[in-house]
Amino acid sequence: MGFNVRSLGIILVCMGIVVTVFGFVSMDQAHTPPFPLEELNETNIEKDIIVEGDLNYNFGAFEEEYSKINGVKILSTFKYVIPLGDDGYIGLQSCEFVEELDKQSSETYDLWSGESNSYP
Repeated sequence: MGFNVRSLGIILVCMGIVVTVFGFVSMDQAHTPPFPLEELNETNIEKDIIVEGDLNYNFGAFEEEYSKINGVKILSTFKYVIPLGDDGYIGLQSCEFVEELDKQSSETYDLWSGESNSYP
């Protein structure tokens, strides 16, 4: 029962093929273009979809998720309510642009409450 170089070679080639296939699948998913926000509606929403477009207003954050290390908050993700089409709403998850989204939310409230007459 000795070391068989040929068997080791076959195993390494098979592992290389598997890793290559997974790499191509991941690369294909990473290069999927973002979906336009203007075209998003109730029928074409998918889990973890990446959407791109101009967000004119939002209704504020409704949830914060965060990670802790040794009791210290290191990363926060906020979820906001945004309009979807003319009569729908959807959640937007973001760990970036939080200050801008919060400012936009305040401006939306001011507009709808009559305290301001300019759109965010």
